[in-house]
Amino acid sequence: MNELNLNSRAAQYIQTSLNGGVLTIMMHHPKKLNGWTDAMIDAFKEAFINSHSRLMTSFRDNLINKINIM
Repeated sequence: MNELNLNSRAAQYIQTSLNGGVLTIMMHHPKKLNGWTDAMIDAFKEAFINSHSRLMTSFRDNLINKINIM
């Protein structure tokens, strides 16, 4: 589950989904018992950055659709 198109390094530590404007990030590094590492922190940063641009695009598209309906 890598809906945010994270790089392969980030994707090995977390799983992401974005549904209805809600971002879910799950730790996914069972070999380290999901330990909080520098690599995990970097993966979360990338997820937040990618989700922001994706949410802004979705918000813009929804706003344009609502304006066109009026």
